[in-house]
Amino acid sequence: MFNTRPKKIVWALLAVFLVIVSLSFYEYVTMKVFQPNAKQFDQALLTAVDQGDTFNMSELVALEWDTLYVFPPYTSKQQMEELVGTSWTTSSYLGYYVVDKSSLGQHPLDDESFNNLVLVQKGNVVLDRTFTRREVDLTHLPSRISREYARFEVQDRVLKQADIES
Repeated sequence: MFNTRPKKIVWALLAVFLVIVSLSFYEYVTMKVFQPNAKQFDQALLTAVDQGDTFNMSELVALEWDTLYVFPPYTSKQQMEELVGTSWTTSSYLGYYVVDKSSLGQHPLDDESFNNLVLVQKGNVVLDRTFTRREVDLTHLPSRISREYARFEVQDRVLKQADIES
């Protein structure tokens, strides 16, 4: 007679593994930010910066958002999540575990040359973009800006909040 106990142990271990993977995938899916308009947004923002004009952030891309968050260099992922009030990822599933869940992802702006902006709609992140300060310098902006006040002027690739016209 064949001993079926090793087979049962293997099947039990496989079942436990599948449950763990399923739960971790669920966590990932609930945090994942799909950014179909990311390239359009990047192009529109960099074009506005190149032109050096005053512009409204809300006019750059067809995307619903109510709050803009700006993060300067050296901001940790934890600090970003605390300010926004939620956790999110833009990584692939593998990237989420290799980078975001490890110490590698705890400091995404780990250099003086990086800054980041995050658009949020009703507490959910809808866009997360990192730019070099050579592309666009966001360091002169407040950390939280409501959509109605997201009007900016450009001075030497530096964004500054413009006066709101009545």
